[in-house]
Amino acid sequence: MCSTSPKPSSSKWDALRGLSGIPSVNLYDMMNSARKRDQLNGGYTMFHFDEINYWAVFIATIATMVLGFLWYSPVLFGKAWAKQVGLKMEEMSGGNPLTYILTALTVLVGVWILALLLTLTDSRMDYGLYIGLLLGVAVSAKIGMNYLFENHSFALFLITAGYHIVGFVISGLILGAM
Repeated sequence: MCSTSPKPSSSKWDALRGLSGIPSVNLYDMMNSARKRDQLNGGYTMFHFDEINYWAVFIATIATMVLGFLWYSPVLFGKAWAKQVGLKMEEMSGGNPLTYILTALTVLVGVWILALLLTLTDSRMDYGLYIGLLLGVAVSAKIGMNYLFENHSFALFLITAGYHIVGFVISGLILGAM
């Protein structure tokens, strides 16, 4: 005979949720608000390309690039990153212009996809934060797979993953606020 324990009362879960200090988001409500909006507009559309705020995408892209300059500079994790990849700070030339152009394009694509995902919800800062966090963790998990097979150090993975997670969270906050 299989016994199941009763579902905890919502007050216990509410009390536990409050301990973290992080406001909770009901993903069902977040997605349901977008569905209601679609129904009011006479149909269902998966993504709302016309709702993307391209100024916010541009600003979030610039913010992520600035974060990258700081993240990989001696101010934050540049020395640790250089050590993990076997370089000395003096050997780091900054790369050629094409590297920065392609990096900006990859950041732009990531931010645009985040903006597209946010069209599934009502545009709010907290939704931007949570979806940005989820996307950052997802990207970092996939990068982690590569680091395992390429035999890179865990410290290098943490530096790289941290940049992507923080970058997507900042982008999500910017997109949600605008």
